Amino acid sequence: MKHFAIAFRIVCAIAPIIFGAAFALLSSIGNSQAHGAAGTLAGAVILTFPKVAEFLEQQESKKSLAGGRRKPIYDFRGFQIAWPLMVVYGIVVLVCLLRASSSIGSMILDLAGCTFEGQKGRGSNEAIGLLNALIAMFGAYLLGHWIGARASRLGIVTMALIGSATAVIWVGADIFLISPGKAYTDRFGPDAFTALAILGRFAGISLCIFVPGLIGYWFGQRQRLSKYLNYLLNVLAPHDRDTVVELAYGEAQRVAAAALSSKQP
Repeated sequence: MKHFAIAFRIVCAIAPIIFGAAFALLSSIGNSQAHGAAGTLAGAVILTFPKVAEFLEQQESKKSLAGGRRKPIYDFRGFQIAWPLMVVYGIVVLVCLLRASSSIGSMILDLAGCTFEGQKGRGSNEAIGLLNALIAMFGAYLLGHWIGARASRLGIVTMALIGSATAVIWVGADIFLISPGKAYTDRFGPDAFTALAILGRFAGISLCIFVPGLIGYWFGQRQRLSKYLNYLLNVLAPHDRDTVVELAYGEAQRVAAAALSSKQP
């Protein structure tokens, strides 16, 4: 869907601007956590992507309807989003979410006077790891719910790919960018660079994303039709919404009466 790509470009264009402005402002007042706070704000912008995409969908349909175009409103199939696009978005949003949660946790512990180096820093790092796990599970649930309601097909495969790719990116960033060398072993233990330890982190992060995402996907699947109906009602004018609701009610009454008649001897 073109609105998916447009919304994605919008939030990805705004996020660096927000990051730069926030970083410059916080640095000018001497904030030691300016980088983390700015990254958190930029990540929050990325998280608004679904609402931006839905807004663009509704506005386009309203303009098409007002202009008298042949197909002003998406049918149910057109309302669905291709699963490869959802994989891309899911990876980006979860990486941003985890990065934002790490920044927030680091700022809180830094203000509390905690250290992140040596043996004394193990407790701080474990606290941040727990925070990341909780936020990752919550974010994965919401993401899975959205995928269940909007994915065209292969929703379970989509969640599996998102969980695996996010884990690879997150572990790789820790090893090569965020906590390279001794900082990584201080954070995750002296054996953190062994293949078994890295594989364990990958499996843990993948499961923290996939299992809640699968639960969210199941609930989202149950709301596919209501999500589409909500889109229709938001596109139409208020008086037309009442007409659609009345038609739906009348059809429901007809189906219920037919079902009741079929059960009677």
